[in-house]
Amino acid sequence: MKILRGESACHKILIRSKKVCDETYDKDESIFIVSENKEHVLSTVTTCLEEPIRFMLNKWHDNLKEEGLSKRESGVMAEIGAIRKQMKLRDRKNPSPAFSLPKTGYKCIVPKTIKDYLFGRSDVNAFGIWANSSFKIFVKLWTDKNKLMEELKGINRDFFEKYHIEIENGKFVEKHTLKQGDPVMRELPEREEKYVSGTLGGFVITTDSERKIYALSCNHIFPLNNQPVYAKVSQKYTEIGTCVFTTREKCCDFAAVKVSDSVSEQCDVTFRNDDKKKKNAQVYTESLENLGVVHKIGAETDVTDGVIYSSEFYNTLLDEDNRECLFLVKGIGGKFSEEGDSGSLIFARSMDAQQGYVEVLGMVYGNDIKINENDDCQNAENPQCVENTKRKDDESMKATIDKKLASNTCNTSERDDDTQDETELSACCRIDTALELFKEDQGNTFQVKFRDDVSSDDSF
Repeated sequence: MKILRGESACHKILIRSKKVCDETYDKDESIFIVSENKEHVLSTVTTCLEEPIRFMLNKWHDNLKEEGLSKRESGVMAEIGAIRKQMKLRDRKNPSPAFSLPKTGYKCIVPKTIKDYLFGRSDVNAFGIWANSSFKIFVKLWTDKNKLMEELKGINRDFFEKYHIEIENGKFVEKHTLKQGDPVMRELPEREEKYVSGTLGGFVITTDSERKIYALSCNHIFPLNNQPVYAKVSQKYTEIGTCVFTTREKCCDFAAVKVSDSVSEQCDVTFRNDDKKKKNAQVYTESLENLGVVHKIGAETDVTDGVIYSSEFYNTLLDEDNRECLFLVKGIGGKFSEEGDSGSLIFARSMDAQQGYVEVLGMVYGNDIKINENDDCQNAENPQCVENTKRKDDESMKATIDKKLASNTCNTSERDDDTQDETELSACCRIDTALELFKEDQGNTFQVKFRDDVSSDDSF
């Protein structure tokens, strides 16, 4: 300790030997004292190395906050926030031998009183957390925004002191990520014929037998049970199994395929990280607000990185009785997903120093999220048009929506720059909710998990 106190350094670390672990030291805040444990040492060294990066990110964050945020700057703020979260080391959790959704689940951010109020208004199309700092509401053209804002603050002023209210004319619509020809499909491709395909997101296995394998993808790719599923195996299109579960419940867009025994030996069921290395995987069941950078591996765009732009988002046009939420991901340096990426599993590296496993949090099912300000009603100021508008909105959710964006507040050049980030969002559903529905459908004794027995020597 005396030697360390005399040294000049940004950080000083004293590693206590196990032989002298009972020795006491005078408290010195300038020196990190850690036990002779590999994980403890690695965690401490990582924390020290990250300090200047953390200082720089905090400075950028504060400067942007003082200048006021445009939509583009909000995107930068979201990325900074994600990186800062990723740098918060957590104690490693032991993966559960089988997936089991905790009864308490994760706590919603949006208070129930606010959700009930907004779901009860016919002029509200969608709402949710936005860029981790705002609460955005998409409304009809005839909505009195000022009145709505005052009524919301009257319901829960404390919540809106933390999340700034943004009200925007428009409806929130998604384009299913269907693509003609890559690499999981519901019919054999014929030359010059159109066919529906998406991404095989990953595999889960039953806890009683590793030979019982299920491939995961999307409901809008495989909407029917007992539907054959095809993929390219050994350079040849082959029927790999049959869809045994498919659902749109609770805002999920999820399907599970029972892999045929004849194909199971050719399946690499081990989860791959964003560097394509094999990793143990476990289901993430906590709040998405705790996560930083996320990743996915898709059939069309391969590996992409992103940040969770809205950890909790509600689309009233999907189902007015459905209070479950989806979440939105914004890509870093480009789109997070493209057509053909439906079914991609979204995951995050574990937030411990060793990063020995990944946490699987969701599935991509839509991309190119659009904000369309047309109410499909010639007299948008007339509330009597709401029911007709609602019916047309519901129908439009099942088809590709016009990609054009409109704005009442800025000129064309400003709109192109300012809305670019928000038109490159991917719609995603929680994987824990989807797997719980799968489990309920198959019976109480049915348990599945991602592979979690990969050794560190077998990670390549």
